[in-house]
Amino acid sequence: MRKTRFVDFGAWATLEWFWGRQGRAVFVGPARAEIKVRCGNGRGLGKDLQHQTLDGLHPRVLRIGLWSLGCARMQILVPGSREVTYDFYPGCGRR
Repeated sequence: MRKTRFVDFGAWATLEWFWGRQGRAVFVGPARAEIKVRCGNGRGLGKDLQHQTLDGLHPRVLRIGLWSLGCARMQILVPGSREVTYDFYPGCGRR
């Protein structure tokens, strides 16, 4: 399903939360935005995975698999406040 969210500039914004489930998201833009998967809770107790930078042309995929027995979040950092559109596939951690 296609989703659009407004994201403020300056801090990592959580787009999707996962707790013991799987899913994937496909991003294309905005250019120079950074995306990642954050696992764990709180500062210092979490780990960043799948860190990627968007170029506005090629799709980038974040996946949360069955390894997400705890808390995992898909996050984005944008170079300026704007709407972000991405395709989200819940329950689909592969492909």
